[in-house]
Amino acid sequence: MVELKIQKIGDSLGVILPPDVVERLQLREGQTLYASNGPNGTVSISLVAPERRDVMAVARDLADRYHETLKALSK
Repeated sequence: MVELKIQKIGDSLGVILPPDVVERLQLREGQTLYASNGPNGTVSISLVAPERRDVMAVARDLADRYHETLKALSK
């Protein structure tokens, strides 16, 4: 777990992500992060819009099931 401090940035509040978090998530300037409410007051931050998570889950499932076929087609 990484502790993030809330800071004033211009007229807004924000957090600064440490370099190791940026590297681990492969973040780039200009990307959009999505925050959604979770259970018990938690907040989830994702690179994928919440409404796209279902599509991404299907894509991951297909990639897992057809890994060998996709690998052969990529040659």
